Amino acid sequence: MNHDVGVSQLLLKAIRNSSENKLMNNWRRVMDILLQSATYNNVKKANEFRIQKLKALANELISQIQENEQKHTELQEFPANYLPTLPTLNHTSLVCDLLQQEWPKKGQIASGDVIYPLNEVMVYIRNIMTEIANTEPITDAPVTLRFAIAGSDRILNAACCAYGCLYRHYQSLLAHFKLEFFVLPFSKNHYAEWLARMDPWYKFSLYAYNAYSHLNIYVYTYMYIYIIFIFIFIFIFIFICICHLPFFLKKKKKSRHIFVPFQSPMFLCPDIHPTTRPVKEANGKLVCVHASHVTNIVLQRQALIN
Repeated sequence: MNHDVGVSQLLLKAIRNSSENKLMNNWRRVMDILLQSATYNNVKKANEFRIQKLKALANELISQIQENEQKHTELQEFPANYLPTLPTLNHTSLVCDLLQQEWPKKGQIASGDVIYPLNEVMVYIRNIMTEIANTEPITDAPVTLRFAIAGSDRILNAACCAYGCLYRHYQSLLAHFKLEFFVLPFSKNHYAEWLARMDPWYKFSLYAYNAYSHLNIYVYTYMYIYIIFIFIFIFIFIFICICHLPFFLKKKKKSRHIFVPFQSPMFLCPDIHPTTRPVKEANGKLVCVHASHVTNIVLQRQALIN
């Protein structure tokens, strides 16, 4: 392209900033142009055809990168939150309970009919369209119905299945309406996260405000309450430990009473009087104690045990 079109910095920038899929598509287009120019018998006509097609491709790539740069400049010109003006509409809340299951009948099971799960979202949308079609005159212009999906991935999945069922089984009714779905991030929704990554306006105007102000505020509130209760419990435990600390630091007085077992005095000390009893002190010496002292010691020991 540099040989036929000329060196262009914008063209090089456009090629470098292109994704892998776009590079492959542009490469195929260049190869098709070269193959088509090779079919000409005249070299001059082949060069003119090749230069014309490559210039058109180069101008297309340059215009794309210029549009992208213009989009970025337009985003920088509006730093404040932009809220689109929506028409006044009669709105209502549709509470869909997806926990109810419709059990198939015995005849359906025996005949082998295809059983679809009950989708209350589809039932509500179908009833609304049927009521509008029966009450209002049908014109050539389709009636716009806007639905805000404020639930999680399960509600979004039910809405997608409902749209597929309506498009398949109620085409004549759906032809008079134009359905629009808006995903609100009031619950954890992976599609809302993807929209926030792809659309700056959705991220800063809807996703950040609703996700952090409406949804997570309850989570953080309960988390702070739990943390406060934990700190109160720790403070009470420390206070109780400090109050009972002197009780644990008290030293118990050691008893000085000596327990003397009744054994045969004549066998241990055959040379002493029968009314004495031998007692072994801490230093290992054997001392003979009178029987009256032994009786007092035993009585004191029993009183201590009681």
